[in-house]
Amino acid sequence: MTAPALAPAVCSSYIGARRLRVTRLDRCGRPINHPRGYAVSSGFVSVEIGPEIEEGEDYSLKSADGSLCVSEKGPDSIKWMTVSIEFCRVDPDIFTLMNPTWKLVTNAQGQATGFRIGQRMSDQDGFALDLWPKVSGGGAGCDDEDDVDPDPNFPVDPSGYFLLPWVIPTAPESWTLENGTATFTISGRTKVGSRWRRGPWAVTRDAHGQPSNLLVPIEDGLGSSGVLAPDGSYDPDHFHADQVTLSPPPARCGAQPLVIPRFTATAEGLTVTVEVANAADLAGEDNDPVYVMWDDGSPYELLPTEGTITHTYAEPGTYDVRVMAANYAIAAQPVVLDQATAVTVEPAEAEVPAAGELNLTATAEMALGDTKDVTAEATWSVADPANGVSVDGGVVTVAADATPGDTATVNATYQEQTGSATITITPAVAEGLAVAPTTGEVVVGDPEGLTLTATATIAGGTELDVTSSAEWSTNAEQVTVQAGVVTASAVPATNPVTVTATYQEHTATAEVTVNEPEPPPVESVAVEPATATVAAGETVQLAANATAGGETTDVTADAAWSSSDETVTVEAGLVTVPAEHAGGEVTVTAEYEGQQGTATVTVTPAAQAETFGARRRR
Repeated sequence: MTAPALAPAVCSSYIGARRLRVTRLDRCGRPINHPRGYAVSSGFVSVEIGPEIEEGEDYSLKSADGSLCVSEKGPDSIKWMTVSIEFCRVDPDIFTLMNPTWKLVTNAQGQATGFRIGQRMSDQDGFALDLWPKVSGGGAGCDDEDDVDPDPNFPVDPSGYFLLPWVIPTAPESWTLENGTATFTISGRTKVGSRWRRGPWAVTRDAHGQPSNLLVPIEDGLGSSGVLAPDGSYDPDHFHADQVTLSPPPARCGAQPLVIPRFTATAEGLTVTVEVANAADLAGEDNDPVYVMWDDGSPYELLPTEGTITHTYAEPGTYDVRVMAANYAIAAQPVVLDQATAVTVEPAEAEVPAAGELNLTATAEMALGDTKDVTAEATWSVADPANGVSVDGGVVTVAADATPGDTATVNATYQEQTGSATITITPAVAEGLAVAPTTGEVVVGDPEGLTLTATATIAGGTELDVTSSAEWSTNAEQVTVQAGVVTASAVPATNPVTVTATYQEHTATAEVTVNEPEPPPVESVAVEPATATVAAGETVQLAANATAGGETTDVTADAAWSSSDETVTVEAGLVTVPAEHAGGEVTVTAEYEGQQGTATVTVTPAAQAETFGARRRR
């Protein structure tokens, strides 16, 4: 296996120092916004940096004959780095920045003109120190002209770069005033655990040649840099040395305000929107430019005065978005842009009961190889919402009146990629069942029967008509139920009949009484014979026949009989004429269930009857 080729190292010599910068820190070793936040000077003679060593333990053991049996020494440790700076120019701001317990002296115009030293020193308040030595040799860090385009705003200016990220002041050395130039030496020592991270200053360049703060954070001993020491530990950094091509800041007497950019970078697909909260403070009264670097090879841009700017990238990736003020104060924020290549909805197929819910999840497959839960970010929709299925944030809701067996396609769309799931509606899950009415009657042979309704109580107290989907049964074979309609073929031995509806393990009953059908109404009554002759003192038998439903029934015994002659009586159709009847026609009426029939009976007197008999004898 061939090892990857290494980029050539840059080897140079350092000569003197061009600038130093002192930056105010808080008690956690972090740079802070402050009206006197930093100072840059070239008025120094020398800077001496050296380690304070904790020697390793000596492990020696002699054998019985006096010779060395074990002779080892533990590794030395660097407790801190000491720094001593000899100044040839007195800058009260720098001196008080390096010694926060010293008091700044100002004149009537508010200018810093001196300092006062008290008794107390601090081991908590400190500063960061960076230095720019001159470089010589090895091409002095210059790139080939064909590789990097010249930038008039940030020209190539090779320098060394030293950083002590957290320095605690120590007691000053003695100062001698004599016939000559006076110098002042200020000292300090480094402290571990700095929260400098990548720092608030543009000191180097990114891969595209644009200004950047440190590319790798200063290690605080807690893994902030992500870089392990050779022994596998997160060894806190005391000192950083590098070679850079970004010009050091210009020297200036006195402190200057430090305003660190504060911004958010919000990604939507491949588009990033940067909003700078303190854009006006960065620009200052002179409306200095504020730069935005996108880390994709595109030119940096000037931040609009409103503090918001948008950029669209060509492809997914992780980009180091940076905002920088004119004095090189800078802040960086990594932005991961990952484009969805597909969206999957799970479960892809599911059954949901009417009045029920189901949680779906949407997962996007991303271009950088990861997957992302986009359930909350996706746009959800239903292809055919008319069937009672709706979705909100991945939660599918089926209406109580949705039709079991129907299906719906639920879609989740994220970054123009869509995944879907198929929802099949099943019957609602019942919590109770009731049949109405609970009592009723049905007539044998009636095809319309008695209609019962089965109502299920489902989640949330909603009532659902399940008459057509419930199972119906009775305890009598003569009685049947179809979709709630009860019919009877005969009156069963057990009456009333219990009708049972069953739905999802719930049952409800009704008591139904089976009755014989009512006889058809009488349509007419006929008396036979319609005419008859009877002699006085004799009787004649008439019959009454009722017609109902096309059938004729003898109702002679049940009919109510009457005659138009009070002397002529009729009992069960038997007409009795008294002997003294003078003769004539009598109307006999038979009434049955509201219908009447009549017959005419002619009565002959008794004398005529005798004459008629004598004649027959002759």
